[in-house]
Amino acid sequence: MRVLVVDDSRAVRSAVRAELEQAGYEVICARSGEEAFDLCAGQSFHLLVSDVRMGDLSGVHLCRLLRSDPATESIPIVLLTASDDPRSRFWGRNAGADAYLAKERTRESLVPTIDRLLADRPCEQTPPWGATGNRNPLKQLSQVLERHLFEAVISNEARRLMDHVHDPRSFGRAVLSLTAEVTRCSYVVLRLTGLDQPLHSVLARGPWPAEPTPGALASVGLPPYEESVDVMRTRESTVTPDGAALESGEMASFLIQVGNENLGQLTMFSGPRPMAQEDQDTTALIARCMGVVVKSMYLMEQTRHAALTDALTGLCNRRHAMDRLEHELSVARRYDQPLSVAICDIDHFKQVNDTHGHNMGDEVLRVVAQCLATTVRETDLVARWGGEEFLVILPKSAEAGSRIVAERLRAAVAQLPAMPNGPGHVTTSVGVATLGASTDLHTFLDEADDALYNAKARGRNRVEVYRPSDRPPATLTPPLKSQTTTSGAGESSGAGESSGAGESSGAGE
Repeated sequence: MRVLVVDDSRAVRSAVRAELEQAGYEVICARSGEEAFDLCAGQSFHLLVSDVRMGDLSGVHLCRLLRSDPATESIPIVLLTASDDPRSRFWGRNAGADAYLAKERTRESLVPTIDRLLADRPCEQTPPWGATGNRNPLKQLSQVLERHLFEAVISNEARRLMDHVHDPRSFGRAVLSLTAEVTRCSYVVLRLTGLDQPLHSVLARGPWPAEPTPGALASVGLPPYEESVDVMRTRESTVTPDGAALESGEMASFLIQVGNENLGQLTMFSGPRPMAQEDQDTTALIARCMGVVVKSMYLMEQTRHAALTDALTGLCNRRHAMDRLEHELSVARRYDQPLSVAICDIDHFKQVNDTHGHNMGDEVLRVVAQCLATTVRETDLVARWGGEEFLVILPKSAEAGSRIVAERLRAAVAQLPAMPNGPGHVTTSVGVATLGASTDLHTFLDEADDALYNAKARGRNRVEVYRPSDRPPATLTPPLKSQTTTSGAGESSGAGESSGAGESSGAGE
């Protein structure tokens, strides 16, 4: 087996050569990195042993040159360093060397190290790069280092995407902007599916309709009726007529991973021009560098979700519900749309805890929460409001529609089967309020609570809808609001029953 030994010290070359020839290796020596480069260009070797520090072309430079050419990228490389030179060992490892030995230990370590590196390799010699390689080592080294510098800058830019992980939409746009800056793709698609809501972002440098159409989305590999797509258009993009086919061209897709965990993918479409290899290489590099950043965004989303979720029921908690209600109220005001809320209270919940224990109380809360969440529309939100109360936000729902939804919720809970070793019958009282022209957020919630008070006072297991004429003077005790009654399966109970504030909040609160 042929070994190339490179060192600018004649004594070191002679010592290494003697050891290797005694071990049965054929040895060729070079006095400099440049000479070794010329030898590799015309001859084949099984392994290279090189000093780290030599003239203009060091062992690290030589290592990078050999790793950059397909003909020599797999040749094992052993770098000889001084025992007190950790920086050279670090630099050599990042250049692709297979082993690093202190010169002081070559006598006892060199041959065993070479035997180990060659033990599992075929006996064929690595072919020379010959006429296909650039015979000017410094010029080729400049090209190699320039490519590594470009990759390092791209990696640094990808890490700076960490600034956007708090906002998935902003993150998607930052990824697409970076990809558009360094490639010539007509379309780039980022797909991340590990978030609460899948993130689909599209960069359109080529033609694109005014609004995403099923045909346009399908042409770049997205579901034709996907609604959560954020589209970025560049100045080169033109508007296509509705229904016009897009020329997406060739496609290349790259997974975004951390270890073996798939987090998403970055896909490029060449459009009318052929797919450039350097565009593929650059996009693949961006996808590789994004793995840790995307994982950080997922963890941040999980933390945020945990902060906004009730641990017992899995519903949104009160904080999240207030944020959502403020948003929906703002939308309703801006677009003159109706908005309603319903507060649902589990009837006789204190008796459940007192009779069956708090663990059963927790189970009742979970079962009722699941029932409410699966009964409402996709646009509605059910939240744990506190204790045994749940808030239901009903966007674009006027009084008549909200009453129907509330009655559906009441009936669904009333029809729940009996729980083993628990209460045989669970019911809820529901108070509904619809946003008025001058109602603020807290008044809006107070009105729903007043309606719930009436539902409790009138026998429970019923729905009551609030109307503005029902609000009592602030200095008086709220009377029974007889005008607001909506039919429900009434129970016999005292008229003075409160809305649940005096009942046990349950073990899970």
